[in-house]
Amino acid sequence: MAAALSPERPFTVPIQGEFDGIAPTGRQVAIRVIDIVRIAGNQLKEHWNVIDVNGRFEQLS
Repeated sequence: MAAALSPERPFTVPIQGEFDGIAPTGRQVAIRVIDIVRIAGNQLKEHWNVIDVNGRFEQLS
């Protein structure tokens, strides 16, 4: 069994619609994501991702 962790990969998206009760602003918001996968027998068996939700909401407020 092997596990792999991707580096943090930030990406930027514009807020074009209402999000969790917050009105759209059109501003760019950076979202940080980390992916973790488990590989067994040369097959991807599990995939998890971690999203920085607090960082996203700090940018929206």
